Amino acid sequence: MTSRTLNSPVRNIAYVLTACVLPFAAWAHGPIFSFNPKTLYKGGVALEGSFNRDVADGRATNLYQLKGRYGVTGDWTVGVSAPYVDAGPATPGPLAGSGLGDVHLLNQYRFWRQDSKGIQRSATIVNDLKLDTSGSPQGTGSTDLTTGLVYGYESIHWYHWASAGYVWRGLGPDGLRRGNTTLLNLVGGWRPRMPVYGQADTVFLLGLNTEITQRTSDHGQDLANTGGTRVFLSPGLIWTDSSNSFAVRPGIQIPIYSNLNGNQPSTDYRLRVELEYHY
Repeated sequence: MTSRTLNSPVRNIAYVLTACVLPFAAWAHGPIFSFNPKTLYKGGVALEGSFNRDVADGRATNLYQLKGRYGVTGDWTVGVSAPYVDAGPATPGPLAGSGLGDVHLLNQYRFWRQDSKGIQRSATIVNDLKLDTSGSPQGTGSTDLTTGLVYGYESIHWYHWASAGYVWRGLGPDGLRRGNTTLLNLVGGWRPRMPVYGQADTVFLLGLNTEITQRTSDHGQDLANTGGTRVFLSPGLIWTDSSNSFAVRPGIQIPIYSNLNGNQPSTDYRLRVELEYHY
């Protein structure tokens, strides 16, 4: 009897066990450029760092972000994030220059979850409260609230997510109110091979992200060269190490439709790389 024949039952058992537990253990799997329905387990801690690059008309703005999250329960996760903005002296706009941005308070509550063999479906409310903490040009001078509703489907080989959100922007000290934004997202994920316990795992993603932004107002008067609609095609991937405690999540947003009001810089691309570790 060959070693292959001897090992076959072991492999089959491992596959069955993986199929049963994967949707509940794949903590890092979720969209890169849109809302993520995945919450941490009770007492879980996740530390994340990300690099974001937004290039418009050849001018780049870089944002570095540190984030910490904690699982209050298996369905409720809270967190905080702090960004550092590097827009460069030549970049016009309120974020010109370099420095600390505003602190964000994060909240996720999964109010529905349905499990079946190798499949998990869930629905989560996501909140992001941006506080006016920077006191520098890298902040926006306002308190903003983002609320989103996201549906997630996870299986052995396929993932898909659908979400909608809205960004309420507060009034700045100079009478400027940036336009509120509606966010609409569809994302699919594909794992090309059966996952094996103790081995690294890769999932490929493709998303469609739409941003519809109202005009910015100055003391109640709408500004002509603000607001509009952007649509992005967003490929990416998630690589998780063999211990399932560290993940790398790179992605890029490519504009495929733009209808902006007046004269505004057009987005060339947006790049994001996320590193995530949890324990």
